[in-house]
Amino acid sequence: MENSFIENRTSAEARGMRVRFIRDNLLTLTREKFCEHSNITSQSLKGWELGWGNGLTIKAAEKIVKRAKKLNVYCTYSWLMHGIGREATYLTNDLNLNEHDDDHLAHELLLFKEQHGALVSMVSDDAMAPLLCAGNYVGGITVKNIDIAVGKECILTDDNDDIYIRILKKGDEAGHYNLCCLNQDAAWANKEIKNISIKIAAPIVFIRKTT
Repeated sequence: MENSFIENRTSAEARGMRVRFIRDNLLTLTREKFCEHSNITSQSLKGWELGWGNGLTIKAAEKIVKRAKKLNVYCTYSWLMHGIGREATYLTNDLNLNEHDDDHLAHELLLFKEQHGALVSMVSDDAMAPLLCAGNYVGGITVKNIDIAVGKECILTDDNDDIYIRILKKGDEAGHYNLCCLNQDAAWANKEIKNISIKIAAPIVFIRKTT
């Protein structure tokens, strides 16, 4: 599984995919059926799903949250707008709701991201367990000299813009690096990626673990 920058999860297209996930994947409803007996029009819903204009807005997200709840689906504003927190799911009696926690987490992450050179990413594999687990969020500050980040846990991108959360080490070739796992029994990640070129290195200074 690939890690992702929060920026990639907040685009108009990404927000639209989450709206469609609720309507199409969870509820298997047409746009017309989803909008019945609500203040949402099928044309507006189509625009939000396809990311037209600026895509899903704050007010639109509030409408989706309200409509989803009536259709027995739980989702939060933070997840719809930022991809942060619990993924939309069916409402059940044993569901542990944590909307306040998700909103607080989103506020923290977005505040951190305002710093110069800051990157925020979600962990999607077990490469750095037990320090970091899938679903955790990390933040780092990019460095101009990548060698400064050697030996540290980092958010990293290669020349293909693939994103990794790994320990950075020197490679066997000049200007190249090895990406190493903390978890030597990792099941979802390559234990070591050798001699690759690194475009961005951001040593991790911010960790938020989710339940």
